[in-house]
Amino acid sequence: VFRFTGRIAPKSLETASANGSLFIQAIDASGQHVSGATVRVVNTRVNPPVDITDSTGADGFLRIVDAPPSVQSYEITVTKAGYSTDRTTATSTANPNPTKPHITVALGQVTQASFAVDRVASLFASSVSATCTPVPAINFSLTGAKLIGLPDVLKYSGSFLTDAAGGVTVGNLE
Repeated sequence: VFRFTGRIAPKSLETASANGSLFIQAIDASGQHVSGATVRVVNTRVNPPVDITDSTGADGFLRIVDAPPSVQSYEITVTKAGYSTDRTTATSTANPNPTKPHITVALGQVTQASFAVDRVASLFASSVSATCTPVPAINFSLTGAKLIGLPDVLKYSGSFLTDAAGGVTVGNLE
C-alpha cells in the first residue's frame, strides 16, 4: 500500500506573479453561503480584457487566481435564479458615493469581496375604500431600505398603479 500527499495548484501560482487573486463570496441575509450563484466578472481596463461568468462552489466562493492588477475596475455581478442580484457600482453623477464600488486587485494580494443575494418574493397591494370596496387606478410608490450609494441612493424604488379591481402584484422583491 502506497500513500502520497501533495499539493496541487494552478500553473505558476507557486511562483512570484505580476498578478493578484480575487475571491468572491455569495451569502444570504443570515450570512449563510449561497452555492451555485452565477458570478460575472468584467474588466475592460486590462489587456486582454477580462469577462468571466462562473458559479460559486459549495462553500459560496468563486476564486479567480492570477487576475491582472487594476484599481476599481473589476465589475462584479452576483445572482441566482429565484434570488436577488448584488453588484458593484461605478461612481457616477447619480451615485457619487457607491456603497460597493468596483473592485481593486493588487499585485501579489488576495482581494475578497462578499455579495448578499436573497430569495425574492412578491407583494400584492390592493386599494379599497373605507367600506372595503375596490378602488381602481390608485398610484403609489414603493421603496426599499437597502442603499447602493450614500447619502440616500436606494437599490429599489418603483411606482405602480392598481388595476380595475384595485389590485397590483409587485414581483422580484428582496
